[in-house]
Amino acid sequence: MKFPVFLKFTLLVQVLMFFALQTFAQVEKADSLSFLNRDTLFKKLSIKELFISRKDTFFLKNDTLIVVKDLVIREKDTLVQFLKPILKDGKIEFIESKEILPKIDTVIVHQDTIRTKNEQVLKDIQQFSQKKNFFSQLIKNFLVFEDNDVNQAKPESKEKSDERYASYENKIIRKIDIRVLGVFGPSVDNPDKKPKGVLEKSGNALHIKSQKWMVKRRLLFSRGDKVNSLTLSETERLLRATSYAYDAKVVIVDYEGKDSVDIIVLVQDVWNISVGGGFDQKTGSKGFFIQDANFAGLGQQLLTDFTFNNRYPKGMNFYGNYNVNTFQKGLINASFSYRYAFGLNSFISGINREFQTPEIKWLGGVNYSILELWPYNLRFDSFTVDQKIKLKMGDVWAGYAFPFLENTKNGEGSRLIFAVRAVRYIYENIPEKKAGKYFTYYSSENAFAGLTYINRRFYKDRYIFRLGRTEDIPIGKMLGVTTGVKKRDGPLLPYGGINFTIAEFVKKIGYVSVTGGYGSFWRNGKMEEGVYYGRLLHFTPLINIKNWKYRNYISFRYTKGLNQLDGYYVNINRENGLRGFISEGVVGTKKFVINIESNFYPPLNLLGFKMAFVLFADFAWIGQNENLLTRSNYYSGFGLGLRFRNEHLVFSMVQVMVGYYPDAVKLNKTPLQFYERSRFFYNFLDFNYSRPGQEPYL
Repeated sequence: MKFPVFLKFTLLVQVLMFFALQTFAQVEKADSLSFLNRDTLFKKLSIKELFISRKDTFFLKNDTLIVVKDLVIREKDTLVQFLKPILKDGKIEFIESKEILPKIDTVIVHQDTIRTKNEQVLKDIQQFSQKKNFFSQLIKNFLVFEDNDVNQAKPESKEKSDERYASYENKIIRKIDIRVLGVFGPSVDNPDKKPKGVLEKSGNALHIKSQKWMVKRRLLFSRGDKVNSLTLSETERLLRATSYAYDAKVVIVDYEGKDSVDIIVLVQDVWNISVGGGFDQKTGSKGFFIQDANFAGLGQQLLTDFTFNNRYPKGMNFYGNYNVNTFQKGLINASFSYRYAFGLNSFISGINREFQTPEIKWLGGVNYSILELWPYNLRFDSFTVDQKIKLKMGDVWAGYAFPFLENTKNGEGSRLIFAVRAVRYIYENIPEKKAGKYFTYYSSENAFAGLTYINRRFYKDRYIFRLGRTEDIPIGKMLGVTTGVKKRDGPLLPYGGINFTIAEFVKKIGYVSVTGGYGSFWRNGKMEEGVYYGRLLHFTPLINIKNWKYRNYISFRYTKGLNQLDGYYVNINRENGLRGFISEGVVGTKKFVINIESNFYPPLNLLGFKMAFVLFADFAWIGQNENLLTRSNYYSGFGLGLRFRNEHLVFSMVQVMVGYYPDAVKLNKTPLQFYERSRFFYNFLDFNYSRPGQEPYL
């Protein structure tokens, strides 16, 4: 009859263990070589412990399973000795080191596992896939199971991207080792991990890796330089921003007692080639596209897109683009594109160096375009007219970034940018201007000068606009003023504008970004082509609900035009207001938009594809000169959808959505709409200053 007493004692111990989990703190892994598991190198020297439970199991009411290996009561601090990894003569060696682990709590749990019943099912499937029969091997080749140590290597706590390099500041860079990792299997936190299954192994075998010399040209530091935290973090961010890198990490290997360090640059590729096609049953159009985001591992992008239909002039539409960004450490971008669509030719070209990093001093660019247009008031699919409008656009600009307030607190990387710009728009063969709201063909010559202050940093996080991929979140301040003149039809029109952006990540609140601006030309003392606007974007920290992840977004936008030209209006179509909503007749001179979204990320991974379930609610008011916030100006949309993507592939994100628009009835449209989009609805300003110009009217 002693069994019930023992059972009660075991349950009591398990409950104590469960609450101890909430306060237990693990020893932080060394970041200098974070891909080595330091925990396996510990040796206990002086410990006084009492083992209470071993290999017990306990189910709670909320379907939580706890599997305990050791439950320990520790009576005093623990002295541990471990082997510390260092890099010597190109090889990793281990030296003995000692550390005292302070007594955090009286109850310590070693190597415990907590998982729900759903996780237990996934664990059983994973164990089944390790067997040798046919079905097990089939599952192993199609399902990808993420390792717990990889997930734990990416903590949810936020830190500035340059903080982890601060302790190595001003040490000499002795050696730089560049390692390009395959698409599948390894990661920047675990570069030695092997690909699993036939698909992953075959994918890596067929993939052409990025060339090391090409990666080296993008580094903002060289051998013999002193370590600069900002330079290293900016290099890491710029590598991640390329089209061919899934992730990047700059790791410092320290030499104890020496003033020099070695640097390992880890870059993981994406699968760079995508091919697709489709058929539209309604129109009879069919087509295909081929895209290479890293041609021959050289960092160049190629895209060709064909669409065929007998109704089209010449029976087809075509689009091609070629992009090169390997000049000057990848900070100069050259792009050329040609489009033939619905009987119209378009050619766009440009070479620019923008303010991507504080390392840049000189900025500038040259851009030239030739576009053919059908008059706006003609039917989009009508080809019986022979009047084509031609637009020629030339754009030249240059600027210089001065260090500013660098000696003040948090002033490193602050810049004051002065830039000038000349833009010319020439329309040819334009129709006669008529009384109406769609005449938009105004030739003009413009000159602008701007002065902008920028101070920015970046946080690293995941599951914001991507599905698990490392993302760089900009925070900081930007304030700019612009002046200029325009020659359009009559005397020169002076221009003045101002804009600002403030962005910050607040603990327990999340990311907050506020943007505002005003700009206008002046004619005879009156404003013309004026606009003022405000934006606010907020998203919460990533919330964990058992093994799911969850994040909320909210955005406010306000825009008002001031004496805009005929044909220039704002709308609330798609990303401009209500996602999934399209109506050419709903336009105005001002609008106010509220967008709310919730994303739920399940613990599913099929062939590397991750997904998010989306709920959204959009509200918009758009009008002319009357009171804006009225029922007649109000439109709304509510819906849900599924977003999925394999971030290791260059394919665009796929979003399948269904939306309900109660106000579509008054527009003679169906309230329920199904649609697919590849673009994420939100974005944040990344302080990537390009060139001075008019404030946007969107």
